[in-house]
Amino acid sequence: MQPALAIPTKIGTLLTKEGLLTPEQLIQSLEVQKSQYPTLALGKVCVALGYLSSEDLDKVLAKHHQRIPLGELLIHLDLISMDQLKEAFDQQQRERPKRKLGAVMVEKGLIDEATLIRALYEQSQRNHVGEKQSPGKFEALVVAGLLKRSDLEAAVARAQTQQVTIESVLLQRHRLNRKVLGAALSAFYRCPFMEYDDTHNLPREHVQQISPAYLKANYWVPLHVSDDSITVMIDDPRAAAKIQDVRRLFPGKTIERVVGFQDDILKYINRIYERQQPNRNNESLTAILGQMGNQHLGE
Repeated sequence: MQPALAIPTKIGTLLTKEGLLTPEQLIQSLEVQKSQYPTLALGKVCVALGYLSSEDLDKVLAKHHQRIPLGELLIHLDLISMDQLKEAFDQQQRERPKRKLGAVMVEKGLIDEATLIRALYEQSQRNHVGEKQSPGKFEALVVAGLLKRSDLEAAVARAQTQQVTIESVLLQRHRLNRKVLGAALSAFYRCPFMEYDDTHNLPREHVQQISPAYLKANYWVPLHVSDDSITVMIDDPRAAAKIQDVRRLFPGKTIERVVGFQDDILKYINRIYERQQPNRNNESLTAILGQMGNQHLGE
């Protein structure tokens, strides 16, 4: 295997510019990497030599994640190995015209696009720990280089004007697929993303106790209910009022959240109720929630 220096490196220059590494220490680190640790990322070699701390390295990776070559960043994040990077890099160099390295790695199965998006977003947020900020739920698309910030802002404005979801605008006007958008949502909400699955068996007996009007207005649906937990698919896993409703309807159960698109949630709800027969003997909870319409239980 050729040494890591066969692949362009940026982290050493950044560490030096940040004052965390002297030029002499950088040279020594490169020599040690070449002779002793050819499969170890340069930043981690510097840490192993005691030139900087893991915390300092993480801060630089977070601060400069958009300036560090993708392959180099993924190695530091332990998402690919040096051998895998070299394999993808060599293929990229042979191609005419050249494709982006990330596209080559995805094609070769070295990493999937969703993992790539989540990793880049999480890394970018490490530099803002403790700061008060409210990045948009599709910020990960900008971080991953899949969407320009101006395009995202325009999509948000268009969605508000047309009174549609941002997802629908991004899908139709920017041709981003649902899995990519789902990965961005998963990264933002820090929970799994799920699409509609017509083979999934819903807990019909539990869902039918809740007014369909309420569920459709609030965009959540139980996916699984056990003795001690409930898994809900919800469009906004951080919506406190909705989660409080879940707690009241399923007291004592641990709530596990998965984020999903509103249209997928509606598909599940419609599937549950499309064959439901009227039942006048079971009106208590359904009637209460039906009367409340778009309101939450706690309002």
